[in-house]
Amino acid sequence: MIKQSVKNYFKCLKYIFTPLGVLALGVMIGLSILIPGVISSVSEMTDKIAQASDKAIDLSVMLDGFVDAVRELDWSDTVGAVKQMFSESWLYEVFSENLDTLVGDIEVFTTAVSDAITMCVSKIAVYFAVLVVFTVIGFLAGFLLTKRFIRLDIAKRRFYKFLINATVDAVLTGTAVAFCVWITSLWLPGLFISAAVTYILSAFISLTEAYITHGFKKVPFKKIVNIKNAAKLLLADLIIFVIAVTFVTVITVMTNAVIGLFVAIGFTDVTVAVMTLNAEAYVKVFAAAPQTETETENHSVGDTAVDVTASHSLGSTPLSETACSALAVDPDSHAENIV
Repeated sequence: MIKQSVKNYFKCLKYIFTPLGVLALGVMIGLSILIPGVISSVSEMTDKIAQASDKAIDLSVMLDGFVDAVRELDWSDTVGAVKQMFSESWLYEVFSENLDTLVGDIEVFTTAVSDAITMCVSKIAVYFAVLVVFTVIGFLAGFLLTKRFIRLDIAKRRFYKFLINATVDAVLTGTAVAFCVWITSLWLPGLFISAAVTYILSAFISLTEAYITHGFKKVPFKKIVNIKNAAKLLLADLIIFVIAVTFVTVITVMTNAVIGLFVAIGFTDVTVAVMTLNAEAYVKVFAAAPQTETETENHSVGDTAVDVTASHSLGSTPLSETACSALAVDPDSHAENIV
């Protein structure tokens, strides 16, 4: 299982750009709403202030001042810079300084300027929220699409099996979570113990769901759901996780934090998708492989009788003692009957 899981992971790394592409599409849609919205809001603000001050305000100068202020942010901390750029207090300060430069002493028009800036900042905040929503949608859609491609590659299943799997997953996962909450309510330190137990149980849950989806009536239940396979599944997931972290760390060190962030997104989606499908991929391959030992152990007397009769009809040699014992027949007496 471990070798197959790691092999599946490297095989599925070809989908690493799928989540990035879908995420980029979501960001582009959000930006297509944000950028025109910002320009429209700033234009409306300058028009109102121009009317109140009887002075012409060049929109392009206002936008240039905003861009200059954005460039002055500390972009070594990308996340912090983005948060500051769309904070209402920072936007209010930047627009106030630009207007004070263009109009002069804006304190004379305090009410009009304040209302115009506040309205502009509020609209920009709404447009930024739209960008965040589309970014999140792009991230989730990218993960789901990537997982779909990986499923078709290593663990394809029919729709009705998806419904069965979802039902079983809801029941088993809900039971595990309820157990965790119950233990925690009785004993607070039990949170860590119950979390560890739930993590271990997740391997058995995954194997059970995989058996129902791909191995039911094909292989014995105990051949799939057992301690050995659960341990192998957890170890395989750990190895894949270490490989992913190593790749992302090396690329981030070699490039920069921004590129490392995008690489991390792609690796995260592929890693999580493969880890959640490893059990199904294993059971599907195991169920499709010839089950010689299992079939031998589960042969019924009737099946043996058919096989023995067929083989005996082709020759005149006496039946073996093994075949005769399966049929509860004395081999010596059977040989005499043949003669």
